[in-house]
Amino acid sequence: MSLGACTTFAIKWFLPILQKHYPTISITSHAENDGQLIANVLNDTYNLAIVHSQPNNPELYSQHYRDEQILLTLLKNDPLAKKDHLSFKDLTGRSILVHEGANFWLDIFKKNIPKLNLLVQTNMPSLDKIVHDSPIPVFNSSLEIKKHDIPENKITIPIVDKDSFASYYVICKQKDFKKFKALFEFFTSDVPGLNMNVLNQYTTNNWLLCSAEDWQTAHPLLQAKTVNWTCSVPFGIVYSKNRAPVVK
Repeated sequence: MSLGACTTFAIKWFLPILQKHYPTISITSHAENDGQLIANVLNDTYNLAIVHSQPNNPELYSQHYRDEQILLTLLKNDPLAKKDHLSFKDLTGRSILVHEGANFWLDIFKKNIPKLNLLVQTNMPSLDKIVHDSPIPVFNSSLEIKKHDIPENKITIPIVDKDSFASYYVICKQKDFKKFKALFEFFTSDVPGLNMNVLNQYTTNNWLLCSAEDWQTAHPLLQAKTVNWTCSVPFGIVYSKNRAPVVK
């Protein structure tokens, strides 16, 4: 099986899902831009691809996968650290670290940030070490921030320009949909509603979100507070009336 994706990180996120659904099949992967990915799905180079713009092609099936927002991690004593959020123009003329696996994001940064000195790194452990030892800011994201330790002297702030958000879609040929039906159903098996778009509405409208977990890392503008409420939430198991004998 072959997988294409618009970022190396998207391959890293998606491969475990593919391997879980198709444990006996060898999987190859490669990162390309959206145009190449769509063309290579249509010509059967790839069975599946992850793109960041939903294609309008009747030969393709597409389904929303996940959303991402770009963040910036920088020193707490940096003048920009006083801001609740940033724009790309705030970063004019700055030197900023980034991993090459961000792929299409590199073009977005260069397009939107005047006089940007983009310090592209090829090795993630080396980048993590530079982030810990150097005062240079680094581009982060809502999907990657939990996977890396942020030094105590640094803070992460969201970038809120329209181009700092991306929605990812998994695509295949329409004629191949039945082969991957179980995979696509996996994406819709979670409880709907709490995706990045909905969480953006919470922050924009100052809504409150009551949860049983710390949702602060679910969105860069959310702040979680513990409350001393004497409340309980019942949990139960749902099963069919015509259940199998193993269900008792």
